[in-house]
Amino acid sequence: MFQPFVSLRRLTRWVVRFRHRRGYGIHSPFAFNVVKGVIYESGEFYAYAPLHAWRQNHRADLREKDDRLLFRLINHSCARRAVVVGPVSDVTLRYLHEGRGSCRLTVTDTLTADVLTNETCDFAYVNHLSRHIDGVMSLTERMSDGGLIVVRGIGGHKAAHAAWQRLVADDRVRVSFDLYDFGLAFLESRLNKEHHVINYF
Repeated sequence: MFQPFVSLRRLTRWVVRFRHRRGYGIHSPFAFNVVKGVIYESGEFYAYAPLHAWRQNHRADLREKDDRLLFRLINHSCARRAVVVGPVSDVTLRYLHEGRGSCRLTVTDTLTADVLTNETCDFAYVNHLSRHIDGVMSLTERMSDGGLIVVRGIGGHKAAHAAWQRLVADDRVRVSFDLYDFGLAFLESRLNKEHHVINYF
């Protein structure tokens, strides 16, 4: 009974966001390339097949489509150091690791002072942004120019949406994408500030 409700909710969201699909109306080359080359990328990466087989015997908290999106995002970021904040399944961690094998991942339940060192961070994945928003705002000061913050569940409830709006309003965040299930915040100083709603089903 729960699954049809979720599917109906997703279908309704898809209809509402229909005109925001596949980069239509986006004029920025950077934003268009992220949408077409990362979010909507449909090619098969070398790691997809073994990861698919491995995940069958492990408990995942995200859809396979979502874990693959995270794989592509960290791969696209070319991150050398990444921070993963909040409860995250071993499956998602494996996808992040395989997406950028040379990246050093720090996994933490909360952004404490010892995590927020002076070392530059290139990529961050945050589960439940509203619980960690103050730490994430401090983290933006330690992100590299061109860094990416990915947050999960920005459309789930009012507190999550408010936290996302606070992050998007930060001057260091130049280009942001609202996928409803996820928010992407790019910190790249050369870019004009812009925000895009994407129909991510």
